[in-house]
Amino acid sequence: MTPAQVYRRIVEDVVGRADLELADALFADDFVVHRTGLNTSFALLGGPPPPPNAALSGKRMFLRGLSGIKASFPDWTCTVHHCVADGELVAGAFTVNGSFTGSQPFLGIEPNGRRFAFEEAGFLRFRDGQAVEGWFVGDELAFVKESGISDA
Repeated sequence: MTPAQVYRRIVEDVVGRADLELADALFADDFVVHRTGLNTSFALLGGPPPPPNAALSGKRMFLRGLSGIKASFPDWTCTVHHCVADGELVAGAFTVNGSFTGSQPFLGIEPNGRRFAFEEAGFLRFRDGQAVEGWFVGDELAFVKESGISDA
Protein backbone atom coordinates (compact mmCIF):
# COMPACT_ATOMS: atom_id res chain seq x y z
CA MET A 1 0.00 0.00 0.00
CA THR A 2 1.12 3.56 -0.67
CA PRO A 3 1.32 5.98 2.28
CA ALA A 4 -1.87 7.70 1.01
CA GLN A 5 -3.69 4.35 1.00
CA VAL A 6 -2.45 3.60 4.52
CA TYR A 7 -3.65 7.06 5.66
CA ARG A 8 -7.12 6.32 4.28
CA ARG A 9 -7.19 2.90 5.98
CA ILE A 10 -6.11 4.43 9.30
CA VAL A 11 -8.71 7.21 9.23
CA GLU A 12 -11.65 5.24 7.81
CA ASP A 13 -11.03 1.73 9.18
CA VAL A 14 -9.03 2.17 12.38
CA VAL A 15 -10.38 5.50 13.68
CA GLY A 16 -13.77 5.28 11.94
CA ARG A 17 -14.58 1.61 12.53
CA ALA A 18 -12.20 0.84 15.43
CA ASP A 19 -10.50 -2.01 13.57
CA LEU A 20 -7.92 -2.59 16.31
CA GLU A 21 -6.42 -5.64 14.59
CA LEU A 22 -5.62 -3.51 11.54
CA ALA A 23 -4.21 -0.84 13.87
CA ASP A 24 -1.58 -3.29 15.09
CA ALA A 25 -0.23 -3.58 11.55
CA LEU A 26 -0.48 0.11 10.58
CA PHE A 27 0.84 1.88 13.70
CA ALA A 28 4.37 1.71 15.08
CA ASP A 29 4.54 0.85 18.77
CA ASP A 30 6.05 4.28 19.49
CA PHE A 31 3.29 6.18 17.60
CA VAL A 32 2.64 9.68 18.97
CA VAL A 33 -0.42 11.80 18.17
CA HIS A 34 -0.72 15.57 18.70
CA ARG A 35 -4.23 16.99 18.95
CA THR A 36 -4.88 20.71 18.39
CA GLY A 37 -8.16 22.13 19.64
CA LEU A 38 -8.47 20.22 22.91
CA ASN A 39 -7.93 23.38 24.95
CA THR A 40 -11.05 24.88 23.35
CA SER A 41 -13.12 21.78 24.05
CA PHE A 42 -12.04 21.52 27.66
CA ALA A 43 -12.68 25.24 28.23
CA LEU A 44 -16.20 24.88 26.81
CA LEU A 45 -16.82 21.94 29.10
CA GLY A 46 -15.45 23.71 32.16
CA GLY A 47 -12.68 21.19 32.70
CA PRO A 48 -8.97 21.64 33.19
CA PRO A 49 -7.16 21.98 29.87
CA PRO A 50 -4.47 19.54 28.85
CA PRO A 51 -0.91 20.87 28.90
CA PRO A 52 0.18 22.91 25.85
CA ASN A 53 1.12 20.73 22.89
CA ALA A 54 -0.30 17.65 24.63
CA ALA A 55 0.48 14.38 22.90
CA LEU A 56 -0.68 10.80 23.37
CA SER A 57 2.43 8.65 23.35
CA GLY A 58 2.39 5.04 22.22
CA LYS A 59 0.09 2.98 20.07
CA ARG A 60 -1.61 1.37 23.09
CA MET A 61 -2.48 4.77 24.63
CA PHE A 62 -3.94 5.98 21.33
CA LEU A 63 -6.01 2.81 20.89
CA ARG A 64 -7.26 2.99 24.48
CA GLY A 65 -8.51 6.52 23.77
CA LEU A 66 -10.17 5.32 20.57
CA SER A 67 -11.91 2.50 22.45
CA GLY A 68 -13.29 5.05 24.91
CA ILE A 69 -14.67 7.19 22.09
CA LYS A 70 -16.33 4.17 20.47
CA ALA A 71 -17.93 3.24 23.84
CA SER A 72 -19.67 6.64 23.90
CA PHE A 73 -20.18 7.06 20.13
CA PRO A 74 -20.53 3.52 18.70
CA ASP A 75 -21.44 4.65 15.18
CA TRP A 76 -18.50 7.11 14.95
CA THR A 77 -17.32 6.99 11.32
CA CYS A 78 -14.78 8.92 9.26
CA THR A 79 -14.89 9.63 5.54
CA VAL A 80 -11.72 10.89 3.84
CA HIS A 81 -12.39 13.51 1.15
CA HIS A 82 -8.86 14.57 0.21
CA CYS A 83 -5.50 12.92 0.71
CA VAL A 84 -2.05 13.90 -0.57
CA ALA A 85 1.37 12.39 0.09
CA ASP A 86 4.82 13.95 0.05
CA GLY A 87 7.55 11.53 0.99
CA GLU A 88 7.00 10.25 4.52
CA LEU A 89 4.16 12.75 5.22
CA VAL A 90 0.51 12.35 4.21
CA ALA A 91 -2.14 15.03 4.72
CA GLY A 92 -5.86 14.55 4.52
CA ALA A 93 -9.24 16.12 5.19
CA PHE A 94 -12.22 14.11 6.38
CA THR A 95 -15.65 14.25 8.00
CA VAL A 96 -16.53 12.56 11.30
CA ASN A 97 -20.16 11.48 11.83
CA GLY A 98 -21.90 9.69 14.64
CA SER A 99 -24.33 9.85 17.50
CA PHE A 100 -24.01 9.97 21.27
CA THR A 101 -25.79 6.64 21.83
CA GLY A 102 -23.15 4.51 23.52
CA SER A 103 -23.01 2.76 26.85
CA GLN A 104 -20.47 5.13 28.43
CA PRO A 105 -20.64 8.79 29.47
CA PHE A 106 -18.20 11.12 27.70
CA LEU A 107 -16.38 13.64 29.91
CA GLY A 108 -19.03 13.03 32.56
CA ILE A 109 -22.00 13.64 30.22
CA GLU A 110 -24.50 10.80 29.79
CA PRO A 111 -25.37 9.65 26.24
CA ASN A 112 -28.29 11.64 24.82
CA GLY A 113 -28.85 10.19 21.33
CA ARG A 114 -27.86 13.37 19.50
CA ARG A 115 -26.19 13.16 16.08
CA PHE A 116 -23.15 15.14 15.03
CA ALA A 117 -20.87 15.77 12.07
CA PHE A 118 -17.69 17.80 12.00
CA GLU A 119 -14.69 18.39 9.77
CA GLU A 120 -11.18 17.29 10.61
CA ALA A 121 -7.74 17.49 8.99
CA GLY A 122 -4.47 15.84 9.80
CA PHE A 123 -1.01 14.72 8.88
CA LEU A 124 0.58 11.33 9.45
CA ARG A 125 4.30 10.62 9.22
CA PHE A 126 5.31 7.12 8.16
CA ARG A 127 8.36 4.95 8.69
CA ASP A 128 8.67 1.49 7.13
CA GLY A 129 4.99 1.48 6.15
CA GLN A 130 3.69 2.32 9.64
CA ALA A 131 2.38 5.56 11.12
CA VAL A 132 4.86 6.93 13.67
CA GLU A 133 3.46 10.41 14.33
CA GLY A 134 0.23 12.30 13.69
CA TRP A 135 -1.04 15.88 13.96
CA PHE A 136 -4.80 16.50 13.88
CA VAL A 137 -7.16 19.43 14.23
CA GLY A 138 -10.95 19.36 14.03
CA ASP A 139 -13.98 21.54 14.47
CA GLU A 140 -14.23 20.87 18.21
CA LEU A 141 -16.95 23.50 18.66
CA ALA A 142 -19.26 21.77 16.16
CA PHE A 143 -18.63 18.44 17.88
CA VAL A 144 -19.43 19.62 21.42
CA LYS A 145 -22.49 21.63 20.30
CA GLU A 146 -24.05 19.05 17.99
CA SER A 147 -23.42 16.11 20.32
CA GLY A 148 -24.99 17.99 23.22
CA ILE A 149 -21.85 17.75 25.33
CA SER A 150 -22.05 21.54 25.72
CA ASP A 151 -24.53 24.20 24.69
CA ALA A 152 -21.78 26.82 24.30
